[in-house]
Amino acid sequence: MTGGGVLAPPTLSLVKPERIQLVWAKEENMKRLAITATMIGFLAAGPFATPARSQYFRCGGDLLTYVVYDAYNNPAPGVRCLRYYPSGAELFVWYGEGQWQQRKYRHVGIAFRGGSDIGTTGRAGDITGNGEDISNNVTGLIFQVIEGDWPNPSNIRVTGAWNAQWRVRPDGVNYTPLQRPTTCGPYFVQYKVRSVAGQQGYGLRCVLRTPGTDTPREGSPPYTTAWFGNGSWQGRTYSHIGRVSMSSSIANSLAGTGEASDICDPHFGQFCNSFSLNSLRFIYKQVGCPSPIPSRPRVAVFSGYDVVGEWNENWSREQPCDL
Repeated sequence: MTGGGVLAPPTLSLVKPERIQLVWAKEENMKRLAITATMIGFLAAGPFATPARSQYFRCGGDLLTYVVYDAYNNPAPGVRCLRYYPSGAELFVWYGEGQWQQRKYRHVGIAFRGGSDIGTTGRAGDITGNGEDISNNVTGLIFQVIEGDWPNPSNIRVTGAWNAQWRVRPDGVNYTPLQRPTTCGPYFVQYKVRSVAGQQGYGLRCVLRTPGTDTPREGSPPYTTAWFGNGSWQGRTYSHIGRVSMSSSIANSLAGTGEASDICDPHFGQFCNSFSLNSLRFIYKQVGCPSPIPSRPRVAVFSGYDVVGEWNENWSREQPCDL
């Protein structure tokens, strides 16, 4: 057989005719078997086959990727995606998920710089309602770098309400993410998202409430908090973690500023952008709701934000008049 797959003519010298026919028939049968095997392999790998999906997870972009260990150095399936702030009151915000003692969880948190006597402290809330098994809202978390240093410490010990270690993994973590969330749970103000400019897109925003807050908004200004968002934009999925600092509650005026980073792993979405400090501006929005007192004028109630600057979208509370 030649390199192009064409059978060369059999050698005739010193070979009887019946021998030639036998060799030719044998080669033809081998050729048919090879073609049949190739076709079977093609069909098996064709449109009916399900490609293997990589289980390696990496936050990507400007986010640090950490794997989770318990206090006894045992691996606990889970990941942390951190956005670090080199200056200011906030040290980092993060999104985390995984399994703790075989119970699924998903949370959002924020950590603050403190003095030498306090160190780095933080708080977090669990996202619930999507099949998660853990539902907590914690404050008093203490973060201590035990290996390396910022901006990318190798090992962070978390104590207080939790007891764990986070170990940096720049190349990713062998981890299969949970399904994408569609609701936030009670520790967040939940917003639905649409484009202000009429572009194709929708989404979910879970903004972490400040401690002790049960108002329609995340807190009473001034406050700083974190959020998780996901959705679809012009037909492509996305997920991100963000930070916002609010300072005002005046209708149609600037309420605060913030920024966000996409979680770039393809399990989370198809975008991998990072938006610079305070590049997002939040405009305070209100809607008129019926007064609880009959015959009184309608009451202005907080309804959400127009988020402008690098983005151009509206965050709306569902049923803002149901206080």
